Amino acid sequence: RRDSERRPVDLRAILASVHDLVRPSLADQLHRIELDLPPAPLTALVDDTEVMQVILNLVLNARDALPTGREARIGIALLNAEGHTPIGKVLVGDIPRGPAALIRVHDTGSGIAEADVARVFEPFYTRKGAG
Repeated sequence: RRDSERRPVDLRAILASVHDLVRPSLADQLHRIELDLPPAPLTALVDDTEVMQVILNLVLNARDALPTGREARIGIALLNAEGHTPIGKVLVGDIPRGPAALIRVHDTGSGIAEADVARVFEPFYTRKGAG
């Protein structure tokens, strides 16, 4: 991407938009999506469309993997990365020195099988529809 497409953006707005887009698509009333945002703006120099696409893909994948017939939750959180350590099976990127943001998408689904973790970033790889 060209640097000209990057601009200072309050990441809270992007995550709030993803939350608002996905919430109506949770068909099962037992499923919910939660948003945890800091009270103050957390601004980053980003292409807001790219960031939104990545977070939306993660959240939609989490939604599609939620179990039917029982309570389940998707969480989206935004944190100042200072003092936080990323957790989970799939981590994208490293926390740089200096100011940084940490975006966390998590759910209460069954998780990703160990055999599939190494393949999650392969283009066109999917487990959807696989028994």
